[in-house]
Amino acid sequence: SPTNRPEIVSRYLKALVASAPFASALAGQPDTNSIVAVIRDDLFPQQFDKFRSDKINQIVSEKLVADLNVLYAIDSEGSIAYFTETNRVALNLELAALRSLAVTNLKRLVPKVNRQGQGPVFRLIADGNYESSLLLAENLWDDQAKAVQGELVAAVPSRDVLLFTGSASAEGLRELKAGAANLHASGSR
Repeated sequence: SPTNRPEIVSRYLKALVASAPFASALAGQPDTNSIVAVIRDDLFPQQFDKFRSDKINQIVSEKLVADLNVLYAIDSEGSIAYFTETNRVALNLELAALRSLAVTNLKRLVPKVNRQGQGPVFRLIADGNYESSLLLAENLWDDQAKAVQGELVAAVPSRDVLLFTGSASAEGLRELKAGAANLHASGSR
């Protein structure tokens, strides 16, 4: 939308400046309260690695399931910068401690999560940035499991969409698969 272009460009420029190689050096180590877990597909770290010239600045990631990975990021006003091995080593954080810290911070940064839909497929709505990250919020899923038939089945077609249904609902599984494919094909993230 041409009327939104200045705001969109401004947001992207802020994010670019925040993620520039010199930005973390100037800012020092990130505040541990700003570290969050984000979910990205296999293509994301591959794309990131194309622009990285050394192993030191490799983004910290771990496999979650299938083609999904947990990456760690630094949440700041207007941008999300990715947490690197340099950051992790400097803060002396093992992966298990990093994950725990990041999920704790996520709960604080996204205190309100709403469930949308009447079933058999539901959508979780949070802040527009961390919906896919909610896969890691174990306590959240206890309540969601009560709304579905069978085991939970979730899809994250983009970072701002998290859909789920139950494994015992054939209709829900069909709708989830179709909805996720459609959102992934048309989504910008």
